Amino acid sequence: MRVIKEIVKLENVKFAHLSKAENLKEYIKECDKNNYNLESITSIRSLYFTDKSAYQDFTNNLLLDRDCLENIGGFDEAAIVYFNNEPQFVIVTEGYSYARYIGLIN
Repeated sequence: MRVIKEIVKLENVKFAHLSKAENLKEYIKECDKNNYNLESITSIRSLYFTDKSAYQDFTNNLLLDRDCLENIGGFDEAAIVYFNNEPQFVIVTEGYSYARYIGLIN
C-alpha cells in the first residue's frame, strides 16, 4: 500500500446507516437496501493498493487500528481507498485510527 497526502473533494458519497462494521461487504449490503445518506467529503489522504490480497485483507478487517489512518480529523475529513488506481471507498475515522465509517463512491 502506498499512502499519499492529497486533498480531494468528493460529492455524492453513499454513507450507509451503519458504523463500525468489520468488513466492506456489510456497508455494500446496507447501501444496496437504499439505507444510506449522500454526503460531500474532503479527503486529506489517499491509500493506493495494487496487491489484491493486501486490499482484501484491508477491506475484511476495517476495525483494526492502522498507522495510515492516524491524524485524520472529524467527519469532514477522510481517506480515499484506491485499488489499481480506481477509487473504491472513503474512510472517515473521526480521529480514531480505524475505519469508523465507510462511504461508497458511485
